[in-house]
Amino acid sequence: MIKAIFFDLDNTLYPTFHQASVCRQNSIDEIIRTMYDMGIKQEKIPIREDAISDLKEIVEQTGSNAKNHFDLLLRRYGINGNKLILLREVGKNEYYKNKFNKVKPWPDVETTLRNLEKSYLLGIITNGLTDKQLSKIHLLHLVKYFKLDQIIIEEDVGYSKPNKKIFEHAASKVGLDSKDCVYVGDKPREDIFGAFNAGFIPILFKNGPYSDDTSCLREMKENEDYYVIKHFSELIDLIPNIK
Repeated sequence: MIKAIFFDLDNTLYPTFHQASVCRQNSIDEIIRTMYDMGIKQEKIPIREDAISDLKEIVEQTGSNAKNHFDLLLRRYGINGNKLILLREVGKNEYYKNKFNKVKPWPDVETTLRNLEKSYLLGIITNGLTDKQLSKIHLLHLVKYFKLDQIIIEEDVGYSKPNKKIFEHAASKVGLDSKDCVYVGDKPREDIFGAFNAGFIPILFKNGPYSDDTSCLREMKENEDYYVIKHFSELIDLIPNIK
């Protein structure tokens, strides 16, 4: 019997891939404007599209939690010293200003959570840094649906998805067997494969670029070992009918 539903955070409760891209583009625009204001030589000022592409590549190479994205970007263009420090802060400030303004849940998330919390315990299992992930939950105005001790974050527990230990830790925290827990996420390997190995019932939220490659699930049967939804609100009818 299902008693708890845990959710991934990024791209599951809100569309990270779109919002992060917009924030990075705005940061690049502000950096380039500031370069012109500072009188930096034309040959050192990158073309906007090239800078956006370079920043995306750096984030992919170093991971989204690295703190030196803008340093690495600016050094590519020969920017160092106090110029680098100023432009780095310009980029970071613009990124977070836009992030705070633009971060929003998927349209049907809140109505779905309000419905589900009537019958199930709700929690989050997410990779990432504790302060960063908690900040997102606050900005999304979702704190009211999740008790702090039911928000399981990689940095706190020392395990990251798809390691089954992070899922087992979550079930243990709420005093339940894994078989009584559902996990909803958008990444086949991290979320679905990981949750299945821990004994959870996994649901793939197929909503964007990270959910398409399901090759790691080829030994699993859809609608038996895991389930698929395309809209968050589908959970309302799906979960009560999972046996």
